Amino acid sequence: MVFNKDGSLRLVVGSPGGSRIIDYVAQVVVGVLDWNLDAQTAINLPRITNRNNYTSLEKGTELANAEADFVNRGHTVRILDLNSGLHAVEVKDGKLYGAADPRREGIALSDKSH
Repeated sequence: MVFNKDGSLRLVVGSPGGSRIIDYVAQVVVGVLDWNLDAQTAINLPRITNRNNYTSLEKGTELANAEADFVNRGHTVRILDLNSGLHAVEVKDGKLYGAADPRREGIALSDKSH
């Protein structure tokens, strides 16, 4: 959960994924707060993780295409399916916006009657 300076809710984001959860969630938080992306766009970005002395790049993405750049910088690289399964709720202008990771099952729905 991320709060604004005034204490109001800004973003809620979570993911299954074991030890990769920290990387997945951090990437979405950076995307929304630092890069001014909406939550869905941030969730859709290619995934990268680093743990246990190797860097994982998401298979089939621009990051995977940059494997040689990572190796040249000293990384041990693995190209993997990183099906993060992230979900988020973002608060903008008093409205709630849901976002769901297309890599796994799940969708974000709202009740438009409110």
